[in-house]
Amino acid sequence: MNTWRTLRYEIFHWGVTFKEHLPPGVKSLCVDIFLRYMPISLIRLLWKELDGYFKLRVPQSGEVVVDAGAWKGHFTVVAARLVGPRGEVVAIEPQKMMSDRLKSRLTSLGLRNVTVVNSALFDCSSERAVARWNDAGFNVFDRAVDTQDAELVTLRTLDDILGTLGVKQVSFIKMDIEGAELEALSGMRATLSSMHPFLAIASYHLREGTTTSSRVEEILRSCNYQCRTGHPWHLTTWGWDNADHNGPALAAKLGARDI
Repeated sequence: MNTWRTLRYEIFHWGVTFKEHLPPGVKSLCVDIFLRYMPISLIRLLWKELDGYFKLRVPQSGEVVVDAGAWKGHFTVVAARLVGPRGEVVAIEPQKMMSDRLKSRLTSLGLRNVTVVNSALFDCSSERAVARWNDAGFNVFDRAVDTQDAELVTLRTLDDILGTLGVKQVSFIKMDIEGAELEALSGMRATLSSMHPFLAIASYHLREGTTTSSRVEEILRSCNYQCRTGHPWHLTTWGWDNADHNGPALAAKLGARDI
């Protein structure tokens, strides 16, 4: 089994390398076709991050999903397909340029069940001048020293965002926000206590030289959540409410190789 897992990720990385040699327009088209039309099972097979997020639970038709750290919107597209027209995806992306591109991409793909929010998740409502990056490593801790290379980012709590949107229930939260997951979790305590969503959090980011996984687990347990961390290819912490009757089944899905 481990040999098969290694092989499939080698195939994934081969595909990524091949894609990078394509002209930009062709590359974007290929990615869009793959994410929009390929079977989800095939996408999971080849995309290690998605496989990790969906290791214990997959969003269902009609549910509301939060994609925190949407960036180009790859996860957003897959989630929008899974929840269908009766469901909704709230895609949260701090960079204005990427947020605008995501809206355009969703329109071209005919996905109308996504609300894009141009904000960064945090534990307060504020604004911050952040160094302008045009890649997935953009984060709110990289303070700008030169105003000409700065981007003013709006910080908001998830509790505030969902309240403004009038969202009454969230079933699944995916989060990959470059280390700010600790603050973001503190800003969604009302959401966790009232809506009890399942969480899949990228927790490989470093804070003070240590991955955030252990501190993410501490925060979740303080919110009456059970949690596990695994998927070494893309370290992920999964969390679910203690009252979730599916809790034992979720924990049982993890084998030794996943932890």
